[in-house]
Amino acid sequence: MHHLADNTCSLAMGDGRPRRSQPTILCVDDDPEIARIWQMRLSRHGMDVVSAANGADGFAAAVQRNPDLIVLDLCMPAEDGNQVLARLRCHPRTRAIPVLMLTGGDIATARQRTSSYCADGYLMKPLDFTTLLKELEAFLPFSTTIKSERPPARAIRHD
Repeated sequence: MHHLADNTCSLAMGDGRPRRSQPTILCVDDDPEIARIWQMRLSRHGMDVVSAANGADGFAAAVQRNPDLIVLDLCMPAEDGNQVLARLRCHPRTRAIPVLMLTGGDIATARQRTSSYCADGYLMKPLDFTTLLKELEAFLPFSTTIKSERPPARAIRHD
């Protein structure tokens, strides 16, 4: 069992994770509506979205799926985002995965709560989708593959 007081894990960033043609994003949030919206919108941008409704399921999904990025809600019942972040940073398969913390509160307070475990960024609720895309582009190793949500314009032939 992992104890939060034990934050002596290594944060080495040598990740040997396989590169995929489609980025995989893990969304850990106890609000199923948020997960549904992210799934729908991010898939339009060429991303695979995996959802988890609580911290324990989110950690298990991260270990199993090895996503390219995790968006993790800070305030969840049972195991909160800070506890999950601590476990992610201490596990060899997940320690190098970028984690963006999602908070409905003050970002400065969120930073203080997660400072020992090195979150990679912070997002405010309600989440602006354009802001989320900009953050994803900054952290994904193949951000140039993020597609536009709009369908491509059709070529008009003038024969």
